[in-house]
Amino acid sequence: MSLHEISELNEATAYDSAGEKLGAVEEVFVCDATGQPKFVEVSHGLFGVKSGVVPLLGHRLEDGDLHVAFPKERINGAPEFDGAHISPEQEERLYRHYGIEDAETSETYS
Repeated sequence: MSLHEISELNEATAYDSAGEKLGAVEEVFVCDATGQPKFVEVSHGLFGVKSGVVPLLGHRLEDGDLHVAFPKERINGAPEFDGAHISPEQEERLYRHYGIEDAETSETYS
């Protein structure tokens, strides 16, 4: 298990599960109960004008690069949310969209 600073996510460039560059991490959403990051909003599309919220389950952070566990096509179709907090209902919608029932992450943040 790796230990990282949450600020590393804020400065990361995101890549999809195939290694295709998405864009910059725009926002990090932290779990209220654990203080651990659960989702990131990443820019994507032509000139990074679109963004999508992506679960951090199954991600990998290496040398400033965030590799998420989902393909670009799935990220493009993710539900959109406004605000700096994701409600339990929105979280459930995101997990349903990404087909997540139970997953673990190998990264830990301080």
